[in-house]
Amino acid sequence: MDNKRILIVEDDILNAFALKMKIEEWGYDVINMVTGGSMAIEESKKNKPDLILVDIFLNDDITGVEAVKEIHKSALIPVIYITAFEDPQTFQMIDETEYRAFIAKPYHYNQVKDAIDLIFH
Repeated sequence: MDNKRILIVEDDILNAFALKMKIEEWGYDVINMVTGGSMAIEESKKNKPDLILVDIFLNDDITGVEAVKEIHKSALIPVIYITAFEDPQTFQMIDETEYRAFIAKPYHYNQVKDAIDLIFH
């Protein structure tokens, strides 16, 4: 079985690293961890991940939602949003994109694993 390749887009590098370690324990490959929307777009074009885990508010002027919109112009890569924001405006923003799951922070790793497993199995 080919390992599925995941891109983590998270502004908190410590959270990204902890998530990377778990994802790799579950048998998936993390191709990169980036902290900004612009980097997510570049990385997606360059390495074509099988899945993107993306926070909504990032370390540059492009939100996770805007990055997903741009990425989806050239490739419909599955997306799981992971964010601390659960307000109506956030849901309105993400509903303008195609995504497979929404996970609210703080989360349990098993929530992330279940969402990833549903996409790949």
